[in-house]
Amino acid sequence: LAQLIKIAKECAHIGERLRDRYTGGKEETVVKIATQAHSLEDSERLMQLYSMNLIVKRENLIAIAMGDSGRYTRIKSLFAGAPFTYCSYGNKTADGQMNFNQTKALWFPPPKYCISSHTSKELKPVKTNPSKSLVQRALIASAIVKGETTIENILFEGSDIKRGVEFVKSTGAQIVKKENCVSIKSKGVARWKKIEVIDCGESATLARCIIAICAVTGRKIKITGKGSLLKRDFSSSVNIIKENGGDCSYRCNESGKYLLPIEIKKGIERKTIEIDASNTTQDLTGYLMALPLKNGGEKIVAKNIVSLPYINLTLNLLKEFAVEYKIRDNTFTLSPTSKYKGGKLRIENDWSSAANILVYRALCSHLQRGKRVAALQGMRVGSNQGDEAILKILEKCGCSLYIEKERDNQYNISVSAKELKAINIDCTSTPDLIPILTILSLFCKGKSRIKGIERLANKESSRGEAMLIEIARVQNFLGELKSIISVKGNSLIIDGPLERSDIKIDNNATISYCTHNDHRIAMAITILSKHLQNIVANKESAKIKQQHFEAYIDNRDCINKSFPTFLDIL
Repeated sequence: LAQLIKIAKECAHIGERLRDRYTGGKEETVVKIATQAHSLEDSERLMQLYSMNLIVKRENLIAIAMGDSGRYTRIKSLFAGAPFTYCSYGNKTADGQMNFNQTKALWFPPPKYCISSHTSKELKPVKTNPSKSLVQRALIASAIVKGETTIENILFEGSDIKRGVEFVKSTGAQIVKKENCVSIKSKGVARWKKIEVIDCGESATLARCIIAICAVTGRKIKITGKGSLLKRDFSSSVNIIKENGGDCSYRCNESGKYLLPIEIKKGIERKTIEIDASNTTQDLTGYLMALPLKNGGEKIVAKNIVSLPYINLTLNLLKEFAVEYKIRDNTFTLSPTSKYKGGKLRIENDWSSAANILVYRALCSHLQRGKRVAALQGMRVGSNQGDEAILKILEKCGCSLYIEKERDNQYNISVSAKELKAINIDCTSTPDLIPILTILSLFCKGKSRIKGIERLANKESSRGEAMLIEIARVQNFLGELKSIISVKGNSLIIDGPLERSDIKIDNNATISYCTHNDHRIAMAITILSKHLQNIVANKESAKIKQQHFEAYIDNRDCINKSFPTFLDIL
């Protein structure tokens, strides 16, 4: 940072001398610094120049980072004060450059859906959607089983779940839907009717599991998808096939990453399948589900498992289908008696979605000086879902939780937050929590550290970059010039709280957020915006005269991926 400051000041001095010589001091000096970034930490270091006391004004500083890790700075710099940015109108002319339409969509997201402000009505407990992760695994397993499977507590609104049901239908299975329940009669994977293409929509879990099943069974099926899934990196899935004696076709982008569609040309031959799970656990989940289908299948040796809770989720669900593994030193050995069998299982409600509700209700309680606020209904406490960690995190943050039994294995939860203290948490195993914990940390007193942001890169969006852009948008809207967020290695550092008494919002102000077509980002920024509106409405807490400001998001449909009713029940 010291080197960057020195360079910026040298540029400003040169610019002033040239200005005085050629314009008589009539023009202003503009400094541009463009560096190659190899990480978010590099990019955020560059962005700190906007909060430094330089010779040149922040309105005359253009600081952008090149490369994939610096792509987002071309937008964030505008919110920080840059007079303009660079984009391409045809072929890009610099590494990490966006085209005109991409830049415009991020800088001016269309205000399509209004985020309503808080009402005076008593907040009621929310019942979240059933766990998307569990439903997807259950649907895939039910298509493998030779027999009948009944899945209880399932909703069919989510786009990923709809796609999973369509996949089961494509295998020739008979599906009978009832209210919150589905019965599936399958002839087993050996009797799947001839399928040439499987469209996984935007579900990466479905895609990686089907790839694994095809790789193990040698079925020559093309696996493809839509939207963001076609941009996601499937290099790990391809490498597993190649490194274990199989072969497949795939697309390759300009960065050398392997993309869908993927088609198996030759199945995996090795009895022991080796997997590097450092990028995602979805590949390992797929092969754990697929190994019982392999003739002579014995074991999986995994290394660098980044999210053990999701693997435990898979293993416990497989037990419901009579498939069991012995585990030792990250080696998963299939039990000799394991053979898929049908049955009945009930899906737990989703803790990833519940975390968003809990954080919002904690913020509401904090604004009401610790008043106990109802939050969740019908949650299983002590589940296998890793994101249940939100309960311990909120307690560390200073919240009091009230967990009351509703009926067997189902609990109602309310929260009280008199104070919100900074947190220091490792989310490497629970990366879905990072967006909403970033929002929580904005309103905690002190410096919070959230570890695990490297896990955010290959999601529906690059979530770390998306959060940095949207928080910069909010700071620009609020006139908050101090840098409150930074990156240190694999961690986000958030210096809160954001709700300072000097925040000023113009009358009739409007802010429009970009969801980045990502359900987790959409939920997090909706909660951020609603809480800011609550602060504005509470004149006593923030010393703000205005009663309300308009807030919008550019896309509500992306939330349908996991929690379709979120915006209506929040």
